[in-house]
Amino acid sequence: MYQMLESFIDYYGYLDNAHKANNLVNSVSLEDNVYNYSSNLCHWYVHLMNMEDVVREGDVLRLIPTLKYSLLFFFSHSRLSKYFVECLDFILKTEYILSPMQKMRVLEGVFVNLRGGLGQNIECDLVQENSVRNQKDLIRALGANKTNEAISRCTKAADTVSDICSKIDKSKGVKKPSSRHHTPKSVKDELVIHLSLRALRPFLKEKVVTVMVCQMLQLPHF
Repeated sequence: MYQMLESFIDYYGYLDNAHKANNLVNSVSLEDNVYNYSSNLCHWYVHLMNMEDVVREGDVLRLIPTLKYSLLFFFSHSRLSKYFVECLDFILKTEYILSPMQKMRVLEGVFVNLRGGLGQNIECDLVQENSVRNQKDLIRALGANKTNEAISRCTKAADTVSDICSKIDKSKGVKKPSSRHHTPKSVKDELVIHLSLRALRPFLKEKVVTVMVCQMLQLPHF
């Protein structure tokens, strides 16, 4: 997805036309919906790429400003979003409640590096979720022998068992199941989208209202 959006930005000249559009904001009374949608798409793409870079580098200085910017997205999605609540709670605690030493401990504890090397950090929450998944797999494998002692024993060894199994699969050449789509891309559909965008010129701000209407296909009922 990131590669597709990056190619989209480079090919259709988002950055080349951004400064031209800023000069027209005050002089244009009507909105260009196509330009707004395309710019918003690229805007949040750059934000997601920045979030990914913050995690990989373990940059505690950019973490809080990035989360503050993410509040707008979470709030616009839903006022009752749990991500909005957790993000706001994290910002308030690290910025106003915790002491400087506790704040630094919390920020540094957000990331973890399991393999070593530069730019190899991942989210600590993601590691915990993977650990819980490994524990559930072993508990499910117990079948009818689910006792408190058996569950406690297998959950303690869950990460070690998962590591051993992954190394055995790697030595045997067994590939890890991927969650990506296995359906090949449709060249015909990509060509239609390409020609439509070239004719539309989404990053050239117009002084007229552009309305995009999607018509539903009348499919026969079976």
